[in-house]
Amino acid sequence: MLDVTQATETVPDSESVAVREALDVLNIGLAVFDRDLRLLTCNRAYVTLLSLPPHLCGAGTSLEAIFHFKADRGDYGAVDGKAIVTERLALAQRFEAHSYKRTCPDGTVFKVEGHPIPSGGFVTTYTDITRITRAYEALEDKEVELRRHLNDMEMERDIADQQAQHVVEIAENLAMQKKEIEANLKQTDFEARHDPLTGLPNRRFFLDHLRSTFAKAEYLGTSMAVLFIDLDNFKPVNDTLGHDRGDQVLWDVAHALRQSVRDSDFVARLGGDEFAVLAGMKPENGSRGVRVLADRIGAALSIDVEAAAGRIPITASIGVSIFPEDSADLGHCLAKADKAMYAAKTAGRNCVVFAAELPERKNGGIHQAD
Repeated sequence: MLDVTQATETVPDSESVAVREALDVLNIGLAVFDRDLRLLTCNRAYVTLLSLPPHLCGAGTSLEAIFHFKADRGDYGAVDGKAIVTERLALAQRFEAHSYKRTCPDGTVFKVEGHPIPSGGFVTTYTDITRITRAYEALEDKEVELRRHLNDMEMERDIADQQAQHVVEIAENLAMQKKEIEANLKQTDFEARHDPLTGLPNRRFFLDHLRSTFAKAEYLGTSMAVLFIDLDNFKPVNDTLGHDRGDQVLWDVAHALRQSVRDSDFVARLGGDEFAVLAGMKPENGSRGVRVLADRIGAALSIDVEAAAGRIPITASIGVSIFPEDSADLGHCLAKADKAMYAAKTAGRNCVVFAAELPERKNGGIHQAD
């Protein structure tokens, strides 16, 4: 047990012993210095934490001697011992409250605090915060590691976002290419099935549509009318005015033909100056409705073309066959419409002839008159 200083001699012995025992059970090192910076008292933890020899623990020991011992032992690191002692004594002589953390060469970390006392001198305490410091350092290391991990995750997410964006761009490009391909295919299919001059379905499209429509009519037991149309007096337009003017007349004819039929009717250009219409028939109208349609077409296609030598009148010769009344065979029905159209031309042109009006005889193929 360390000697109690004069500051505690006025206290009854029992109380002095209690104070001493209370100080010694503390885990905090505590020392009291007077105004001359000499030790008044210290507890066991102070001696243990600072590893002081017995001769530096008694009352009256100077703070300077303790500083010199610690400097010689290397507690302050590889520094000038006298200079560090002088510096620390100058600070202590100010008798100002202070608090700092100090790490010893062996890694021990102390929190050092000083508090001046009213009668002069000061109380200094040493608290071993090594474990707390190591815990904080470990926590900081974990925080750094966590930040690095988060940064890595952020980087990976950015990379994933970039890759996802790249995939989206590829998908968008593929979708655009697909649309372009589909548009090109659609355009190619349209061009393969339509006349480039008039935009009307061509012979191929007409025959495909004719087969499917006749099959449906046969299944439902309905009737269909085929109208073959050949322009009268068209050759002089090409011979006199040139093919460009002839092409314009064909375009005008196609436009007039579209305007003269119903939305449900199918109009095609078979080639040259020959056109065709596939028209549905209402049972209550019979052939009368088809004749009305044919007359309307004939009127719409009556066109005068201006020429230097005078007007060139364009009219239409129209041949009509009805499925299945004229024939239940598709080929025969077409041949009859063609023969009826040829008959209209030989009868003086600019008229409508129904196949049923012709004498029964063997028919040929689709007429190709100019």
